[in-house]
Amino acid sequence: MTDESFTHDAIAEAIRSKAPILFGTIREQVQARLLKLSPSEALTFRLLAGDNEHRRVAPSGTKEYASILIAFCQGKKYDGFLVDSAVTPVVMTTVENTLLEFFASEAVGQAVSEAVMKQFANARPGKKTVAQELTENADWAKKEISTLLNYGTADSLAMQIINLGADQIHEFFASSVGKLIVTAITKMMATAAGKTILIKAMQAAVAKVMASVALKAAIISLLKKVGVGILIKTAVGKALVAVLAVVGLAHVPVFWVLLPLLLAFLAYEYNTFPEKLAAKLPLEVERIVKDQFDLVSDQAAREIFKGVLAEIVKHTTKLNIQPPDEA
Repeated sequence: MTDESFTHDAIAEAIRSKAPILFGTIREQVQARLLKLSPSEALTFRLLAGDNEHRRVAPSGTKEYASILIAFCQGKKYDGFLVDSAVTPVVMTTVENTLLEFFASEAVGQAVSEAVMKQFANARPGKKTVAQELTENADWAKKEISTLLNYGTADSLAMQIINLGADQIHEFFASSVGKLIVTAITKMMATAAGKTILIKAMQAAVAKVMASVALKAAIISLLKKVGVGILIKTAVGKALVAVLAVVGLAHVPVFWVLLPLLLAFLAYEYNTFPEKLAAKLPLEVERIVKDQFDLVSDQAAREIFKGVLAEIVKHTTKLNIQPPDEA
């Protein structure tokens, strides 16, 4: 096995293989959440100073609400504040929670475990006894890794792997210490007992990483990094304007013209607004997640890859297996 094959790509592909289930769930969850909104929640606006929410304005037949509604439909500020729908954070939270549940699912965890195991599929059979192989490998790996990095513990080495940047992973495993790690694990994979130990270690490592707070935080950060939040905000805005246009409330330039229309809407069509929004928005949110999922899954795979390897390194370099007594 060469260090070139030792990458996060197999994990990313494993995650993507389960994505069709995710996309349908995203659509269903967003629709269900929108249908639970009250008409007031669906028509409330947020006044923002940058990313910070200044205050919320609930629907009413007032000059202020009419002016905010006009500003929202025209993509303009109101009184110096950006105008966003209160629906945006509701949809974003739903997307985040659905993604986190997807990554924590048994199906994804199993797929990732299998992908990690395939990284070591080309291990060559060893010539020594199982006991000798495991004992010598554990001692050698612990000594050499600690010496090269001037680290005294496997935890320190694992932390270095965790702190690698996304573009540093391949470089690390092409280095002397990276090759030592690959060789150490590959040696263990060459024996039946070693493979059994590593399979258990990898399964435990994958389960730990997939359920970790660190991975959850990384996924939330990734969604922001690739612009999912901005895209969803735009989609919510377009969907709201489209629904408001149907009832005659969009594209009205001045509040005194809008006010009588707004009062009529609040009296007669207000209660059906969440249903109309739920009919338009979920498909667009699903499309956004689909379009960005390759980026999200790739970056998530890098984080999973680092976390799993760090756990395996801690396990491998701490092994203390002694040869059995000769019969």
